[in-house]
This record gives sequence, structure tokens and C-alpha cells, in this order.
Amino acid sequence: INFIEANLGSLRLDLESLIKEAAAFERSGKTTPKLLKTQIAETRSKIDEAEAFVKEKVDEQDDVRDKFNRDLELYRILTGTQRASATAR
Repeated sequence: INFIEANLGSLRLDLESLIKEAAAFERSGKTTPKLLKTQIAETRSKIDEAEAFVKEKVDEQDDVRDKFNRDLELYRILTGTQRASATAR
């Protein structure tokens, strides 16, 4: 996930640069080149895909954590052990 998030930062910088370049064309009264528009669209698509991937992996991690906590609680119930916080009360 960290690698993808770092890549996302790079993609966002690339997109910002491409958008500035397109804006410069428009300010000068020129038409934005088709290649530049394509690069902007592709970069946005890559950002969307990376964000979706990160969200999916974070959700998976949350699910694994939740399952672990449920399993741990069940284990403690079945073995008659108490959590440290429960015995401190």
C-alpha cells in the first residue's frame, strides 16, 4: 500500500504539471494538443485505479483485523482467559 500511495503522489504531480501545460496552451489562445488531453485522461484514470486499489486493500486489512479480534475474543471465552483490560476493572 505504501508503494502505491507513493506512486499516487507522483501521479498527482504529473497530472498537475499536465494541467498547467494545457492551461498555458489555452491562455495563449492555442488549442490543447490531443496528445496532452490523452495524457491528462490517462493520468486521471491511473489515479482513480490506484485510489481504488488502496481503498480495497485498506478494507481488506480492516476485515482481517476485525476477524482476528472476533477470533481472539472467542478463544478467550473458550479458554476462560480474560483480557488484561477486563481484569483491571
